[in-house]
Amino acid sequence: MTKRLPDGTIVRVALVSLYAAARAGLRSILSESSRVAVTLEVTHLSDLNYYSDPIDVIVADANNSRADDLVALAAKKEAGLVIVGGQPEFITGRDLRGFSWLQGEAEPERIVVATLGAAVGMWVVERELACRIGGSSTPAVFRSSSESMHDLSSREREVLQLMTEGLSNKEIASQLFVTSHTVKFHVASILSKLNATSRTEAVMIGIRSGITAL
Repeated sequence: MTKRLPDGTIVRVALVSLYAAARAGLRSILSESSRVAVTLEVTHLSDLNYYSDPIDVIVADANNSRADDLVALAAKKEAGLVIVGGQPEFITGRDLRGFSWLQGEAEPERIVVATLGAAVGMWVVERELACRIGGSSTPAVFRSSSESMHDLSSREREVLQLMTEGLSNKEIASQLFVTSHTVKFHVASILSKLNATSRTEAVMIGIRSGITAL
């Protein structure tokens, strides 16, 4: 069964980056979601050791923190972990609540989806990073799922994949050589078939079910 956040749940996020501009950018992206609240921002990973309030997900700029250190602290805090940017390295995360590693140029919607996914135990990584993730869990993007494919048509799957890549309806229409009205129709159908209440939730379900990939 696809994991999803209970209604009304707010994901509490801690941002970690040396750079104020990076933290501001991540805060701006995550604040676009009504399901996310940035409750803490720190410049150094070690600063989180002095914070006792619950954290659901740590979102970190990897350029100033070792991945293994991020994993260890997220496991200690019983939090999900989203790493943005940095040079990919092999890591194990068997003790993590949820995990994602995104390229530095990831679309804003991917960062939001990865954060919400990490909060509910999803493992979501981009294709290029899959071989570097070890542990007891297989990244959700690459899992061969036995779940229902929700009877999406081939065109609806194309649209959902482009939604996952962060494209707007207008951009999807241009890519598929159809009208924006046609894309809106497909998006409405996708949400209905996936029983999703938003584009972000539809993207999460698509990733978790193996229909789409980051």
